[in-house]
Amino acid sequence: MSQTSTPGLLMASLLLAASTGAALAPAAAAAPNPAADLETAVQAASRSLQQAWKGDPATAPLSWPRLRLVSAGGTVAAGCPGARGASADTSALYCPDSGELLLDAKSLRGERERYGTWGIAYWIATGLGQAFLARQSSGTASPGAAANLQAVCLAGVLLDSSPGLKPSLPAHKLSPARTAYASPDAALQGTRSQRAYALLSGFGATASPCTAAAMNGLAADRVSDPKLLSEVGVDPGNRALTSVSDALTATCRKPLRCPRRVGEVFAASRP
Repeated sequence: MSQTSTPGLLMASLLLAASTGAALAPAAAAAPNPAADLETAVQAASRSLQQAWKGDPATAPLSWPRLRLVSAGGTVAAGCPGARGASADTSALYCPDSGELLLDAKSLRGERERYGTWGIAYWIATGLGQAFLARQSSGTASPGAAANLQAVCLAGVLLDSSPGLKPSLPAHKLSPARTAYASPDAALQGTRSQRAYALLSGFGATASPCTAAAMNGLAADRVSDPKLLSEVGVDPGNRALTSVSDALTATCRKPLRCPRRVGEVFAASRP
């Protein structure tokens, strides 16, 4: 009786496996975990912002607030009943009672989808601006729109000083500020133009500091560059506006030095 060759046996085995479905199936991919992915993105953004916080003479002595994601079904305002004048539409809120920075998980997922880590970083930085202002005995803007604009201005300082935090697209640099509030509550938090101008001021792209006087003026549309104020509220799909925004954020406007520092813009001698 003739014996089947080794190559013949191997071919027969492979054919048998294919016909019976015995071939090994590829390993199943791990199921996505949106909550874990968001937590990772928040941690990445906060690490860069924490470096800026610890490296700024005005914020370094202050404790870093604990960040807490508020899951769907609740609002950050509800998580801090003692917060005065807190907007139900906000995605970030510093709670002086607990020393926490509360972040709306559902909203931050949307920010990440639209603007990547930059969208998350904007809200964390805005909350850090609130945290700084909450610990000051004087120099804070009037409650309402001006107070929010002051926090946004300080957020710009921290974002601009944070290593590795850049928008994925240049046109997105001001977008989180423009789209921060979609409800009628936006009037209490500053208009699209005002918020974008405040963020630019923190970057050093306007001559305005983040003082109470400057932000009270901004809330009433009193600025040194009204043309810029009207332009920055326009949707970033406008190519001409994108060019203007890129040019403005590329260089720092005098009289303050750049990169700007929290203490300097908060207590500048001029509005």
